Amino acid sequence: MKYVAIVLPTRGLVFTELEDAIEKSRAVFTYHNEEIHIQVFRSKDLPIPESHNYLTRAALATDPDYIWFVEEDTVPPPNALYDLINADADIAFIDYAINGWACAAKYKDGEVLWCGLGCTLVKASVFKKLKKPYFRTDKSLSLNEDTYFQWLDVPNKYGGQDIWFFSQCREAGFMIEQVKGE
Repeated sequence: MKYVAIVLPTRGLVFTELEDAIEKSRAVFTYHNEEIHIQVFRSKDLPIPESHNYLTRAALATDPDYIWFVEEDTVPPPNALYDLINADADIAFIDYAINGWACAAKYKDGEVLWCGLGCTLVKASVFKKLKKPYFRTDKSLSLNEDTYFQWLDVPNKYGGQDIWFFSQCREAGFMIEQVKGE
């Protein structure tokens, strides 16, 4: 049996459609005739990135095979979890729209540099190779063509925890795979 921990960081804004999508995933779910156990981890009133770090630690303590990050303003497609597991990647994501544009992923030379965490499945084993904290918002990435990228200190910043996380994953040798869908 596989075990998927669903990490649902929330500020109390969880939309009904997201809850419905998770409940449909929670129903008897099989993958190649193997039952998948699902457990949802929620936070409330924790700011970013503390909610992501707290929930990831809680999920990892239960020894999952995968952690599926689903953000509260994202409604995964009906077969999202199956498609993400079927990708058989260390990190797989389904892109999502921001203000009507599918733009959560950043590519360079055909490789995914980072993506949003809105609908991302990560093998739990990935976290064993990463330093804590897994998610940070006190760093910002400055891109330029000469140095590729440079981290800047930005105290009290909101967001960017996904860019930090995926940059650390790539530095540890993990590739990020996009799964079709939105």
